[in-house]
Amino acid sequence: MIPDYNDFAREWEAAWNARDLPRILSHYTDDIVFRSRKAFGHIGLGELRGKEQLDTYWQAALKGQPDLKFAVQSVLGGHKMAVIVYANHRNVVAAETLYFRADGLVERASACHEIWDDPDPYRISVDLWVKPGMETAFARYEEQALAALSNYGGRLIEASRPETGPYERHILQFPSRMAFDAYLGGPEYQAARAARESCIERTDIAEVGS
Repeated sequence: MIPDYNDFAREWEAAWNARDLPRILSHYTDDIVFRSRKAFGHIGLGELRGKEQLDTYWQAALKGQPDLKFAVQSVLGGHKMAVIVYANHRNVVAAETLYFRADGLVERASACHEIWDDPDPYRISVDLWVKPGMETAFARYEEQALAALSNYGGRLIEASRPETGPYERHILQFPSRMAFDAYLGGPEYQAARAARESCIERTDIAEVGS
């Protein structure tokens, strides 16, 4: 039976704010198809197929955002489908589009997020000096950092290992300087401080042309 969309939205919000992943996943079919560009930063896929992939993505997303909260702003209803418009804890507006099966479970879904409206991307060069013997720890931190910056529209454009100087050089792109500053001030960056300091002895950042 197709659920009442307002009731579903209230339950959806409550489940996310409780960080109760089994409760969240209980609303989706085992063969759910879910699309989100933010999933790229966590598991390297923009289209997820099956509850197992969705579980992996959302586990990583919750781990990377300890302060995550959703506030539903409006609910739009259609034929066996609904759109939940909401804001997260950073006041970024997003929309979840849900397609319901006859038994009331979601069989297809997609997430879209507000885009910073600065027309010129902001790019930086990041030179990283890794502490001797800490290369493996750095690789783990790097994976987490790239997933975290994707929450702010950031992405890795290029990675290289210069013959001299830093251990690794990254070219990163954000939608705007505002997005980059939001990442630096965000909970993910602050939470990773100890891991960052344990494996990186020096970081040089410079703006580059787009």
